Amino acid sequence: DLLSTDDPQVRNEALLLAQRLSQFASISKIWMFSEVGDVVMNIAMAEGGLTNGNILVLDCLKILKSMLQHDASLADLVFQSPTILQNLSSLLDLRNGTEFVNPVKHFAQNDDLDDLLDTKKSKPRNVPRLTASEERIIETVLEILAVVLENESVKMTVWKQHAGLASLIWELGLITPP
Repeated sequence: DLLSTDDPQVRNEALLLAQRLSQFASISKIWMFSEVGDVVMNIAMAEGGLTNGNILVLDCLKILKSMLQHDASLADLVFQSPTILQNLSSLLDLRNGTEFVNPVKHFAQNDDLDDLLDTKKSKPRNVPRLTASEERIIETVLEILAVVLENESVKMTVWKQHAGLASLIWELGLITPP
């Protein structure tokens, strides 16, 4: 209940406590069945998701990752959840990064190799980049997916029922076709 409070100070302290408690397997199992994973994902998205790479978003993802690491059978609950899978996919959308949402006016000195070699361009192109905190969020989401996809039955579920996500994680090398 403390995670759902309107008082940000109380909620933030509850998140810190939840991070500690999620390290215990018995608590994590109870929380996953009590939909605490949904609550922390909703907090993460309410705090801006990928945009700005808020530390609270990263804390919420660490709680979810910690809860899932204890028992491979909990991975099935991620795909039964109405919010976790959808929000994890949203967090992987790089177009939600700060520089994508609010493009920077200056041009980067070293764009990618294709841009540097393309002599047909009349002026350099601005390539949006993720901030360091946004990169940590992406990294944590990929770690969560790696934990979830260790379960063979979950791999099959993803492959059959979530084609878009399966394509993305297959390209990232987190899953191989069945």
